[in-house]
Amino acid sequence: MNNITNELFKQFVQSLLDDECGINEEAYELLNEIMKNDKNLASVLHDTIEMCDTNSDGRYVINPY
Repeated sequence: MNNITNELFKQFVQSLLDDECGINEEAYELLNEIMKNDKNLASVLHDTIEMCDTNSDGRYVINPY
C-alpha cells in the first residue's frame, strides 16, 4: 500500500477502536495477524494497537473508561 492508503487504514482502525463499542476479540486478533504478516502495516498500526484495552463488555477499545 502507498503512504496515503496506510494513513487512511490507520485512521480507519483508530475510528473503529475509539468508539465506546470497540471491536470484538476476533477482530482484534485479525488486526494482530495483519501486523504479523505485514511489517509495514505493523509499523503503521503499532501505536494504535498499543493503546487498546478492553471495556466492561470485553470489547477492544482505545479509551475504555
